[in-house]
Amino acid sequence: FPVTIYTAINFVQAVLWKIDKCIFVTNGGQTSPAIITIQNTGNPDGGDNCISNCTFQGSGTNTYLILHLSGGGLKMIASKFIGGSFGYSVQYNGNVGSGAVQVSGCSFEGASSAEVYLSDAGGNGFQSLAFSGCEFGGSASDLFSCNSATVTCVAINGCNFVGTNNGVVIRAGGGMNVSGNTFYNLGLWEYRDWE
Repeated sequence: FPVTIYTAINFVQAVLWKIDKCIFVTNGGQTSPAIITIQNTGNPDGGDNCISNCTFQGSGTNTYLILHLSGGGLKMIASKFIGGSFGYSVQYNGNVGSGAVQVSGCSFEGASSAEVYLSDAGGNGFQSLAFSGCEFGGSASDLFSCNSATVTCVAINGCNFVGTNNGVVIRAGGGMNVSGNTFYNLGLWEYRDWE
């Protein structure tokens, strides 16, 4: 059953965890930055985690449904992300490179800034992110946004993008593959590969 929360889970130093068949709904006055924060302060590349069959619904400004700071190796499957400022955000702050994120069969909609936002907070870089069979929709400024030169090897394949603003926007990064996607009713579809 849905539970109204501010921060549900803050992983500080965890590996090999799994979240399955959960519903997270934030209170309208969400003041904490994320429903789930993923990090591993002891081993920034330690992860191998999984989120599956979950629903995340958020509200408030400058809020994240999932905020990924460190701790690589994450798989997200068949989950729904609704609202908040950002659906899934990587803002990697680790002191070693990390990565291996797979997102498949997920739906992202209703975020105010970006459904997926890839950036960093001065870390060494996040590599190998794959998005497949996902739905992106709504009126966010960018449905999918990459704003970091240290984010590399990103694949976006077989996804649907429907909205009123930008589809996929890559302002920085390298080794990007955007192919086999459907774009509909977007104000601007923009793709830049800065290698």
